[in-house]
Parts: sequence; structure tokens; C-alpha cells
Amino acid sequence: MPRSLGPSPIARAREAERRQSARFTRRVLLLGGAQLAFATVLGARLYKIQVLDSEKYRLLAEQNRVSLRLIAAPRGKILDRQGKILAENTTRFQLVLLPAEVADAEQTLRTLAEILHLPDETLREITDRLKKHPRFLPYVVREELGWREVSAVEVNTPRLAGVYVVTSAARHYPQGEALSHVLGYISKPNEEDQKLYPQIRRVPGVKVGRSGLEIQYEAILQGRPGTKELEVDASGRPVRELSHKPGTPGEDLITTIDDGMQHYTWKRLQSERSAAAVVLDLYRGDVLALASHPSVDPGLFDGKLTDKTWQQLQSDPLKPLNNKVIAGQYAPGSTFKPVVALAALESGHGPHTEFYCPGHFTLGDHRFHCWKKEGHGRLTMRDAMKASCDVYFYQLGLKAGLENIAAVARLLGLGSRTRLGVSGESEGLVPSREWKRSVYNDRWHDGETVVLSIGQGSILTTPLQLAVMSARLATGLEIQPRLVRARLARPHRPVLRELSGLAHGLSLSPWSLAFVRDALDGVVNEIGGTAYRRRIDREGLEMAGKTGTSQVRRISPEEREDGVTKNEDLPWRRRDHALFIGYAPVARPRYAAAVVVEHGGGGSTVAAPIVRDILFHAQSKIERLAGDFNGDGARRG
Repeated sequence: MPRSLGPSPIARAREAERRQSARFTRRVLLLGGAQLAFATVLGARLYKIQVLDSEKYRLLAEQNRVSLRLIAAPRGKILDRQGKILAENTTRFQLVLLPAEVADAEQTLRTLAEILHLPDETLREITDRLKKHPRFLPYVVREELGWREVSAVEVNTPRLAGVYVVTSAARHYPQGEALSHVLGYISKPNEEDQKLYPQIRRVPGVKVGRSGLEIQYEAILQGRPGTKELEVDASGRPVRELSHKPGTPGEDLITTIDDGMQHYTWKRLQSERSAAAVVLDLYRGDVLALASHPSVDPGLFDGKLTDKTWQQLQSDPLKPLNNKVIAGQYAPGSTFKPVVALAALESGHGPHTEFYCPGHFTLGDHRFHCWKKEGHGRLTMRDAMKASCDVYFYQLGLKAGLENIAAVARLLGLGSRTRLGVSGESEGLVPSREWKRSVYNDRWHDGETVVLSIGQGSILTTPLQLAVMSARLATGLEIQPRLVRARLARPHRPVLRELSGLAHGLSLSPWSLAFVRDALDGVVNEIGGTAYRRRIDREGLEMAGKTGTSQVRRISPEEREDGVTKNEDLPWRRRDHALFIGYAPVARPRYAAAVVVEHGGGGSTVAAPIVRDILFHAQSKIERLAGDFNGDGARRG
């Protein structure tokens, strides 16, 4: 059988070419299909973006070119009882930088320094502070710009991306130093403020209260910020304003302060180196005046206070930053003797109780002296109050006992805060056996009762507490002082409940109170009274009161033997404090006052004339203020 020879070489070549052509065609088809699929997907995506989602991306683009900025709301005003402005807002220009919109913050600051002619030291301070500042929060470069500076910044806007000038409110206090400690002041918020009020973090130039009424009523004075939408270019420079929504202004406060009375009281203290005074209206406990001297203009703290000035204020020995009326603590001296008299009367010791004063009193092996070296002789309680005899009250205090004295002191407002509504109020101290044991791990000694009976030793009071004591003695009521009468929302309408003004009666015998009032009348208006030469010599306007001199140093036996050095011959800080409490008119008490003159000397010669002048001014100038807040014009009390 013949053998098969198979495909020829030509056939094999043609078959290989066919197979290769088939493979190429498949690849072309696959590649073409992939390209078609890609083109289809890309087209669909473009269609979705350009047609179906066009509105979405248009809005995104719109938002990218719109800058939303918060603007501070006007802070609420603070007014006196008649609506006179005590704290208000004025307009100023601030220079603000948004770190998030600035490519090179240090270069921008150098440009600003060149434009505004800032000293190198100021530029370094600003740069250092900005490094610690969050990038997403606005930073205030300058608190206040003049017109020329505003113009210079605006002209150079193309060079200052992320920098803009804002109109903000500055705080203005027309009374200046006279009301500094009542109103307080405002300044930049710190980290704690930002946690307490989160909404202020993004508001450029906003300020918060730091003391006084400004901090006590921060939540309602602050208001709610507004918004402003700006169209900006790719560099963050504003092109035009798209919308402006003003903030909600803070509420206004109506205080109990009388602007004229406050100014008079503060001016009356200027003759002294350091002093405090407070005046109460006895109808509702309204604080008509509260003055602490020296003081500082609160407007200084709103961006104008330098580190050097701050250090000087803090180191000043006269403590101008301290509100001495509520925070100063002083031994009451002889102004405490009415408390001891009431304690004795309430514990069964009659007003005719007599003691002999030879100029000193001996208890055990210790001798306690009277201010009158030769003594007062034999005295009854009323005569002892008039003459302010120390020896009499040493013995009366021992008869009354520590517990009764402390109980009456607390009834009259000593040893506890008054809840006035201003931060920083001190509690004072009315000592007790328990206090002595817990603090000193020792028992109370009779000698301490002797010293307490003339307002010395461990007892501490504030001028405000002394004024409250005077008010309660005058009325027999549990008078509580207040500084705010109402608050007003916008538009102006009262939204804060007024205090009822109805004080509870003290749990003291009306007869005992009447006796002490009669004795306080004698202190001022009868010959022999320690304040007789400081009386109001006008019928119907007479005042009653009590002098006090508080020692700040211990007199040694050697000094007493040689003769006690006169106050005026001592260094100022070693001189006695001068005190006086009073109320007027005697027949129908309406106003009470207390004054403490630090290291002033005698209460009768220094503090009593100040109270006399203040109470006379109150009666002759402020009687028209007796009407209700509702404006019915009725005279009360």
C-alpha cells in the first residue's frame, strides 16, 4: 500500500496564516469592545455630572466661594434706677486675621506691620500669640484702628488675603472710676469662657464679663451672634457681601444704683487714701451707692491695658482692683456694741444695769483698757453706748455670753454673705467655740469674749454687712440688699420678677430694738455722744448711728505706760481704721449707710462726717426716687 505524504508545505503555511489572522481579529474585537465600554461608562459619568448632578455641583462651587462669618451681637446696656446709662456700647474698628485663609501668616503680619508702622516688639508679640492660636478661629490683630489705619488696610487689600476690618462694639462706662467695682469690666474670652459659652469661639472681637455685674449677668448681657456671608475670590479676598443677619442684642439691666448718689459718695471718699462706703434704701434694700476708693476706669480693660499697667495695679498697696465694700474684711470696733447691748437685753439684763469704769478692767492676770484713760465712772447701758465706754461693754459682754452675742450678730447680717449679686463677696467671721476648736484646736477663753465685746479680736465684717446691720437695727426687719431691679428684653419690656420688698421681722424684742435705737440717737444728737459734733443739724433729717475705731496693732504695756502714740504720728499702715454706721431720718428711717476709712484714725472724726454728708445728701436729693419701678410715681416708706 502506498504511504500518505500529508499536507504540503504550502497548505501548512496557509493554515498558520489563517489561525494568526483569527487570533488578531479576536484581539481587535476585545480591545474595541473594551474601548467602547470605557467610552460608554465615561459618557454616562459625564452625563450624570453635567446633567443629572449639575445642580449639586453648582451648589458645591457656590459654597466654595462663599465665606460665612459670625458677627458679635450688641451687648446689653446697664442702667441706673432712673434709666440713665451706666454701661453702653460704642462703635470701633478691629483688625482680624483668619489663619485658615492665610498661606503664610508670618509674612502677612510683616506686611501689616509695614502698613501700620508697628514696632518690632509689637510684631513679635502678635506673632508669638498667633502661633498658639487655633487656625480655624479668627484672631484679633488690633483691638482698635483709627480712620487712617482702616484706609491703609483697605487700600492694601490685594496684598492681605485673610485679613479684614470689622466693626465691633467697645464698652463705654460714662461714670468711669466711680462705678468700677459695681459694673466690673469685660475682656477677651479665655479657654474656660469658650467652654462655658461655645458660641463665642468663632466670633471675632467678642468680649465677656470679668467682674461685677458684667460677669454676674454675662449670660443675658451677651446676646446671640449674627452672621454675614461674603463672596470671596480664590485667594480668600472678599468680593461682595451676599447676606447680613444681625445678632440678637443682649438684655439690658436696670440696677438699684442712683447715678447722682453714686457720684457724690465716690467723690466724698476722695479726701481719704483708701475707703469704702455703701448706702441702702430701707424700703426694699436697694443699694443706692456702693463706692470703693481707689478704683480703676473699667474701660481700661477693654483692649487698652498693657502688661506693665496690669502689674502696677496688682502691686499697688492700696488695692484699687479690690471691691472693699464687699471683699474688705475689718474688725467692726465699737460699731459692734449695739449687737452686744441687744444680746444682753435679750438674755435678761435690763437697760439699767450699771458698771463702773475706772479706765481699765481686770480679768485674771490681764488688764483690758478703756479708750478714755481716766475712765467714765458709773454708767448705765444707754450712757455707755453714748460714750462708747469699753470697760462697760467688757463686763456686759461677759454677762451676755458668747453664744447670745454670736446669735444676735448673725440675725443682724454679720458672718454670712448677703447674696448681693456681685462676685467676690467675703463671708466675714462671727467666732464661736466650735470655730475656735476646729481652727486652733483650743477652747474659747473669757478674755476673747471681753475683746469681742468691743468689736476686736477674731471677728471680721465687710462694709456691706455693717450697712445691712444698720438697716436691720433701724427697721427691725430682715433687710436684704439688692443691686438689680429688673432686666429688659428687646423690645424693652420687664421680664425679671422684682423682689417683693417684704422683709421678715427679726426674732428680736421690739422693746429691745427700740431701746438700742434710742441709744444710737443719743450717740449723735445728745451732748456727750461720741458723734455729737458730726450730727445733721436740721429738724426732721437727724441721723442716728455709732462710731467705731478698729485697732490694727497691739499696744504694748510699755507704750501704754509712756503714753500711746497718736495715730497721726504713726506710719499710715499702723494707724487704726475709722468706721461709722448710721441711718436717717431718726423718726422714720429711710436710708442707712456704712463707711470704713482704712487707717483713717478715729471713727468720730473721720468716718462719721462722711456718713453725715451722704445721708444728708440722700434725704435732700433722692426722695423723688421712692416711686415703684412700674413708674406710678407713688412715694413709699
